[in-house]
Amino acid sequence: MTRVEFQGQFVRLCNGFKYDATMEQTDAWFRRVGHVGLEPWAESVTNLLCADRFPRDLDAVLKVVDLQAQACRARAILRDKPKAARIHAQLGTAEHGIDPTLFSVIKAYAGRELVRHYQQLVIANDELGPTQKRLELTLLRTEEARLMAEIRAGLPAVSNEDALRLMERYEPWTA
Repeated sequence: MTRVEFQGQFVRLCNGFKYDATMEQTDAWFRRVGHVGLEPWAESVTNLLCADRFPRDLDAVLKVVDLQAQACRARAILRDKPKAARIHAQLGTAEHGIDPTLFSVIKAYAGRELVRHYQQLVIANDELGPTQKRLELTLLRTEEARLMAEIRAGLPAVSNEDALRLMERYEPWTA
């Protein structure tokens, strides 16, 4: 968000409580919440205006801003979900240039790559206890096995040229 966008909402907040902020206070507020988008900031100001007094604790303000940012992300996901579902359904069809079997094998390879990345993150995470690490790794190994089964089932149905490209991309040591 730009400084002008921030100041418009900040002035609204200050006017709502008849609070006269100094230029230094305005600058400090901008430094703390300037990274947020305009929509979450405007919604946060609306929520803050419902309080009985001007918010003096910036940490409390940041909590409200974070909640609004999460709500905005959730709304964007819900708004884009039907469009994403349509595009996803169209991608794996022959009429759009991608063989459905090839598409499912590509998805499985990409998923396996992501699962392996998450396994490395879990192993490197020192904040997880040994039990939680073991559970996470078990879930990830189960998902990796499912994806490998999908790859093994779909790969023979893919053309040799496509299979070679997939192997070069996802398994260069065997290609």
